[in-house]
Amino acid sequence: MSDFVWTVAWRDHRLDAACTDVQAGLLGAARLVLAETRDAGQHARRGYASAVLGSLAARTDVAEQWLREEPKDPDALLLAARVAAVHAAAAYRKRHARARKLLDQTLDLAGRCALARPEDPTPYVITLSLARFECQQVPPSDALPELGGLPGPWGLVEQEIWPRDPHNRETARHLLTYFGTSRTAAAPTQVALSLAARSPLASPLRLLPLAAFLEYPLTGEEAEAADLDRYERINGLRKLVAGLDERLKTGGGIDGYTADFDLQERRKRLMRSIEAMTQEAEAAPRVPRRAMVGELTDLHALWFVHRSGPEEYVPIADVSLLARGLQLGGEYSRAGGVLRHLLPLATAYPWKLDGDPATVLAAAIAECSAESHLPVTSPTTLRAGPSAEP
Repeated sequence: MSDFVWTVAWRDHRLDAACTDVQAGLLGAARLVLAETRDAGQHARRGYASAVLGSLAARTDVAEQWLREEPKDPDALLLAARVAAVHAAAAYRKRHARARKLLDQTLDLAGRCALARPEDPTPYVITLSLARFECQQVPPSDALPELGGLPGPWGLVEQEIWPRDPHNRETARHLLTYFGTSRTAAAPTQVALSLAARSPLASPLRLLPLAAFLEYPLTGEEAEAADLDRYERINGLRKLVAGLDERLKTGGGIDGYTADFDLQERRKRLMRSIEAMTQEAEAAPRVPRRAMVGELTDLHALWFVHRSGPEEYVPIADVSLLARGLQLGGEYSRAGGVLRHLLPLATAYPWKLDGDPATVLAAAIAECSAESHLPVTSPTTLRAGPSAEP
């Protein structure tokens, strides 16, 4: 019996040590990690490491202390901006009176950070993370005409972030969150499909449509349009009802002999079937469409068939998301292979989207174990770690 080791650092042992230090109120390992990413120009690792460390440092005063000691240091400014963004987001969610002031402080720190290291996209990504809280009149994207003029924080993305890092993973996640809070329910799916289509074949951005599918499920007519596989039979029954309605208007029944009473009874039976099938479909586990599963198997091949895993600094949450999508799509052998690559390390996302993450992950392992020879794993936490964010 193996146990889950909950972590967001995954195999980045220096980031793991930095998390431990920051939780203890120390900065030693965190300084090293951020300096490494700065000197090597590792945008993906720098963005992810600073986000993880910022969420932990927000519970302490280490970032403020470092900034007081070295007010012009780009790493100190970056960590302070991350911490300020965490506090500002929490204030907006709680509708605190100081929310706007905290947002201004974050923007100031992010601006100073950008001046200290102009080639780094991370300060602009931090600014983007707060865009949903102060939604002003924003223009549509010129770079993504397929979105049909969907307004959003495109100026910041197209002018500041993409020129520095064209396929920035955190940017895509923040855009998904931004449009997830908009009035248009289909917007997250539209944005996810657009960003995925413009990304390299082996990029974790290829997982965005799956993330939108799991995080922002559509309902009603939008769900039917997005998931024709599930609703195809229901739509067929509705066409039969529409045909009966036409016959009832003209009278005489279907064949000229069937009474209107019989047609009405048949219509009632069809409507009861439609209602029951709709309720069953809405309560059924979410199953990705065949086209989406095909994209996931292609990404699996690029990550695990042609090499031994995804490229360096792909977060554990993205690899876990691939496993979840393959499992939900019935690709148990492939999903099992990804889980075998991960275990015993685990992160709460995406399993937490469907309940207790340990329970959901254990159930996924059990479902995949027969075909992939995975060990059945107990949901015991060996050591505490920061909660994983997508």
